[in-house]
Amino acid sequence: MEFKQDPLPLIAFKAIAEDINYGQIPEYQPVYQRDGGVWRLEQEQLLIDSVLRGIDIPKIYLRRLENSPYKYEVIDGQQRIRCLVRFLNNQFALAKDVPKLEFDGKSSTIAGKSCEQLDDDIKIKRLYIYSITVVTISQASEDEVADLFYRLNNGKSLTMAEVRNSMPGEVTKFVRKLANHSFFKRCSFNNRGKAYDQMVAQMLCLELNGGMTDISDKVLTPMYRKYEKGLPPKIVIAVEKNLDLLARMFPGRSKLLRRAAVINLYMLISYLSKYRQVKNALADICTWFERTEVKRQKDPEYQLLMTRGVNGRQSIESRFRWILAEFMANFDQFKIVELDPRRNFTEEQKVEIFIRDNKRCQGFSCGGRIIKDGEEWHADHIIPWIQGGRTEVSNGQVLCPTCNLQKGARFWSIV
Repeated sequence: MEFKQDPLPLIAFKAIAEDINYGQIPEYQPVYQRDGGVWRLEQEQLLIDSVLRGIDIPKIYLRRLENSPYKYEVIDGQQRIRCLVRFLNNQFALAKDVPKLEFDGKSSTIAGKSCEQLDDDIKIKRLYIYSITVVTISQASEDEVADLFYRLNNGKSLTMAEVRNSMPGEVTKFVRKLANHSFFKRCSFNNRGKAYDQMVAQMLCLELNGGMTDISDKVLTPMYRKYEKGLPPKIVIAVEKNLDLLARMFPGRSKLLRRAAVINLYMLISYLSKYRQVKNALADICTWFERTEVKRQKDPEYQLLMTRGVNGRQSIESRFRWILAEFMANFDQFKIVELDPRRNFTEEQKVEIFIRDNKRCQGFSCGGRIIKDGEEWHADHIIPWIQGGRTEVSNGQVLCPTCNLQKGARFWSIV
C-alpha cells in the first residue's frame, strides 16, 4: 500500500472531485464506507465557514482505482467532498447568523451568501486557493483499505455540547463554570458527552427567551455566537440563583432527576423564584415532586411530552403547563391567578375557532395570511393561560407557526 500526500488549492481539488465517487452511485460505494448524504445543512455551513476563516479541516483520503469508470474512491472525507462541491456549485448558502469575516483589514458580511454572492476577493483568496491536503492510496487491497478506514474513523464522535465547549466566548466560559455546580451531583445521569454543559446551555436559553422556547442544538449553537462578547447580567444571576435553589431543594442524589425532568423542574423553579416564600417551601416542593412521580408516569399525555420532541417549543410549553397546573393544585400560597384546569383546546374548539377566524392567522408577523388546507396552525390563547386566560372559544385565535413563535409571551416575568 503506497501513500502520496499533496496540498491542493480548493479550485483544483474541485476538478478532481468531479471524477470522485462520493456516494452518489450506490453500486460503486465501498462496503466499508458509511451511507452518503448524512450531513445536515448546519454541518455543511460550519465547514464552509471554517474554510473561509482559514481553519484547517481534516485530510481527504482517496484510493486510486484501476479498471473502473472512476479514477478514485473515497476512503475518508465523503461528506466534506460533498459539502465543498455543493457550495462551489451554489447549492446552498452560509448560515444567516455567522459573524462578519475579518479580511484585508476590513469586515465583510458573508452571512446568508452562496459562493457566487461572496465578494471576489474572498472567493479567490479565502475559498479558491484554500489548501486541502489530499492523501492518495494506491496498490492497496480491499482489506488494507478497510483497515485504514477503520483506523481513521474509530474515534468517538463529539456531541454538540462537546463541540460548543471548544467555541470561544463568554457563553462557553459561563456554561463550563455552572456545569460544575453542586446541583448536578444530585442528578441521576453523569456528565458523559458534556451532558451538564448541555443542561446549563438549555437553562440559559430559556432565561434569555423569557420562558417557552426551542432548546435544541440548532438554537443553542447560534446563542453561543450571539452572546460571545457577554451575557446580560440579570440572566447570569437568574441561572445561578435557580441552580442554587434546586441544590437546596434536593439535599442528596435523586434517581428522579433525569435529564428531561431537570428541565421541567428548572422551569418551575425559575417561575417560582419571583415569590419571596419559595425559599421556605423548597423541602415541601421536593416532597411533592417525589410523591407525584407515580402520577406523572401513569399520565399518557405527560409521558408523550417526555419522549417526543422534548427540546421543541411545543413540548417545553405543554410540559410547563402540565407541571404548573399540578403544582398550583397543591400549593395555594403561590396562586396569583386561577388557572383553567383545561390547558389545551379540544379538537372541536379548534374547528370552531378556525371557522370563526375565516381560516386567517390573527397575528401580525405574517400579515394575517390565509391558512391553506393541510397547513399547520396553532389554536392560541388570546389572554395567556398562565395569566388566567380561559380555554374557551372566545379566548382562542388562529395563529400560524411563525406568529405563534414570535408572540413572545414571557411567561416567567408576569409574577
